[in-house]
Amino acid sequence: MNNTFAMDDDDCAEAAGGMQQIVLNLLFAPTRDGTDGSLAVDGDESTGVTDAPAPLTFGDMVADAEGFAKAGQSAVDANVREVGEQEAEQYQRAASLLKTLPGLADEPIRLVTAVQLHLAYYFKARQQNELPFLANRAKSLHGLELDCIGYKHKSATDEF
Repeated sequence: MNNTFAMDDDDCAEAAGGMQQIVLNLLFAPTRDGTDGSLAVDGDESTGVTDAPAPLTFGDMVADAEGFAKAGQSAVDANVREVGEQEAEQYQRAASLLKTLPGLADEPIRLVTAVQLHLAYYFKARQQNELPFLANRAKSLHGLELDCIGYKHKSATDEF
């Protein structure tokens, strides 16, 4: 967890560009019985979980061909902002890699995400100043292009 509300202004400026926020990193570890197995992740004896359900593996996920195809299409539908074959094709290529990478089938699925909590004032400011954030995080021009594609048809006066 990172809490920039607890920092002084100088430290907050350095750590988060002046954005006061709370960032939580969350782990989701699905199991074969449909529960969240994150309390039983290997190597964490502090939870006291001894008879954890079997983790869902990448092999389990791709074995359900119909469900995997639906999930892949759902990801494309939810994330391809501009309908375009090139970006949709990248999702399909990434999905096909899950079926072919050696050793991946036996690996448990672990999903990590960051949740950012902002005061409304800071969130509004972040929305209006998104481009510097996107440019700073981009690892390549192509990555920046993909991040910015949703802004392609917005004018400076549009609401985000």
